[in-house]
Amino acid sequence: MRKNVNYFINQRVLDGISQPILKQFFSQFPETEGLKLSELSSKELFEALLENYEFLSDKLIYNLLMISDLASEEGFETLMEVSNDLKSPIRAIYLAQEQKQPTRAEIAMVAYLQYHEVFEVCVDRLQLQIAQFSGEYNGNKTISIIPDPEKVTLYESALKSFYNGRLQGAFCKVRQYQDANGFHFLILHGKAKNSVQVVEKNDVNSKILREAKLDYLCFQPEQAKILVNARTAKEKKTLATLFAHHIVNDEWLDKKSLELNYTLDPIIEQGFDFEFNYQWDRDCRGVKVTEIVFSDGKRGSVSATFRFFDLLKYLQASHPDFDPKKLAIRSVTLRFSFYWQGKEKKKDVTIKPPSSAKFDRRYLQNRIMEHLKRNHFVFEHSH
Repeated sequence: MRKNVNYFINQRVLDGISQPILKQFFSQFPETEGLKLSELSSKELFEALLENYEFLSDKLIYNLLMISDLASEEGFETLMEVSNDLKSPIRAIYLAQEQKQPTRAEIAMVAYLQYHEVFEVCVDRLQLQIAQFSGEYNGNKTISIIPDPEKVTLYESALKSFYNGRLQGAFCKVRQYQDANGFHFLILHGKAKNSVQVVEKNDVNSKILREAKLDYLCFQPEQAKILVNARTAKEKKTLATLFAHHIVNDEWLDKKSLELNYTLDPIIEQGFDFEFNYQWDRDCRGVKVTEIVFSDGKRGSVSATFRFFDLLKYLQASHPDFDPKKLAIRSVTLRFSFYWQGKEKKKDVTIKPPSSAKFDRRYLQNRIMEHLKRNHFVFEHSH
């Protein structure tokens, strides 16, 4: 989810939406009534939106932002998938217009106006697609299970109690969906209240706000995995353990994996002699260490970062006395090069022990995990 809303719309998106659809959209927002936005050309409309930005409601800006995201190639692919999953006519409407096919932007706005459930699910999925899971926990064995709705409700209640007790969050809502990668849970909860300074009507005022936070959990029963993205280690473990308790059972979750899943020992032990074994994979063109974050291991020490496209080779030439055994390495980033679906793909994987391997898991996830296992970055847990 983009947090910067300065570029909440672009003219190219507006170019692709017809006047009747724009009129229907802007009629829902009273603040636009005097601006007569639906009567403007796309260029005039774009300029008017930017000029009147301060007077537009948060809801209008947010929905234009989401419509723009769904009008992208990736977003529209998600829209078509969700339409098919929910048996919505959106996909059929798009494909039926052989003479003059509506643009992606128009279909995205129609989804917002007429098929809001589809629109909201798409927004959820777009948020999950950019999620970088920062915690990974293993089950003792692969299982075949579909989360029961009643058990999900119990899980939601347990999460609400946890967040209310820890953060006085006052709110917790769980949404879920399934795809080829597993069962996805979006956990929207409140954080502790915070005081912020805001600019209102040419003046600065203090406001007490309760920010909403979105955490994620992905359950992969056939891989015996739970992937989690949350702010603190305690919250990650709690999301995973409560999920196992309410959805599967307490015995299923491997307690060792709550403490340790990943290691950087191959690089720490071998130093400049480390070579990544990727030759077994005919689609992999190479793997380089591109970033190392480390400290001197002392309490309160400041971390430092080395970055280079072939970092170990660079360090060997420029810092021959570099010894990873004498440093507390916090994380390492590996850059994989694949030839995949007719194109060269670069994929960065950041390993941060004990339980985090961050990378875009939408494609090549199993392949990358196999690479990490073969090169001893992953602790094997029995299934």
